[in-house]
Amino acid sequence: MKLWLLAAAATGTASEAAAPGLGANALIGIAFALLLAGAGLLALEFLLVSGGMLGVGAAACLLGSIVVAFAAGQVAGWAFLVGVPIVCMLVVRWGLRWMQRSSMVVQAEISGDAGYHHRATAVGAVLGASGVLVTDAFPTGRARFADGEIDVTVRGAVLRAGDAVVVRAIEGPNVFVSPPGRPA
Repeated sequence: MKLWLLAAAATGTASEAAAPGLGANALIGIAFALLLAGAGLLALEFLLVSGGMLGVGAAACLLGSIVVAFAAGQVAGWAFLVGVPIVCMLVVRWGLRWMQRSSMVVQAEISGDAGYHHRATAVGAVLGASGVLVTDAFPTGRARFADGEIDVTVRGAVLRAGDAVVVRAIEGPNVFVSPPGRPA
């Protein structure tokens, strides 16, 4: 289809070159050349880093092709007005598929385990977990839980190293503990 259109445009341009003046066939040939240039620039936008300059050039060429086609005649103008968005969609679809397969795009997969995880869960300091203070807590100290140690903040009284504690709350990076039997 594209080859046929290119041949028709070339034939029209050649026939206009023999006659003086710029007729409809030459204008359609120019419009078709602008359409091809715009599609090419749009495709290059996906391949090269241009900061959008190739996209601006593509838009100018594609708009110019519509204007020149309307100068050739209404039928040609409307045909280009309908055809240009279709060509753009096809080129963008190709470009996006090319980018998905490209090595320039990171192919990493985000699993359910991704994201921020509080260190408290790694050491077993979850709500209600029991542990033992490793250092004195005035009000902050360090406590040992099932799988390791973590910094804690005591709510209420000052506690000494070796005292038992229970996790009462985890708010952001802070783990709040209190002695067993005492409410938070």
